Amino acid sequence: LDSDSVKSGAANELGLTDLDDYKVSVSSETTTRVITLSVTGTDAKETAKVAKAIASSVSTVAQNVGAAQSINVIDEAKTPEAPSGPKRMLYVAVAFLAGIFIAVAYVVLADMLNTRIRGAEEAEELLGIPVVGRIPAMKGGK
Repeated sequence: LDSDSVKSGAANELGLTDLDDYKVSVSSETTTRVITLSVTGTDAKETAKVAKAIASSVSTVAQNVGAAQSINVIDEAKTPEAPSGPKRMLYVAVAFLAGIFIAVAYVVLADMLNTRIRGAEEAEELLGIPVVGRIPAMKGGK
């Protein structure tokens, strides 16, 4: 199924020069005579046509080389109803929650690592002695 002669026969049947735009993979269990063909491409309908053409071409090639009298297709390729791939909304939601978690963790960690005294009440609490006087901040820095 993955040979050049089968692919070129399928490409000729479809009127294409080659099948380089499609990823063809073949798998088989060792205890069965069933071979699974998987074709991946950008357009679902065209990819289903390519899979059907490869299945048709392999029967012709097998008969020409004498490897088998006939090859039967068990299940025809079907065009999927929805695109395959990751669930984008799930990934967006997880990324959003991860972003919120990282932001909150950063703020909490930055606050825990900040050792500055921010006011008179905090100085009294840390040192255990009352504040006697304050120096006012002036504009201009003098």
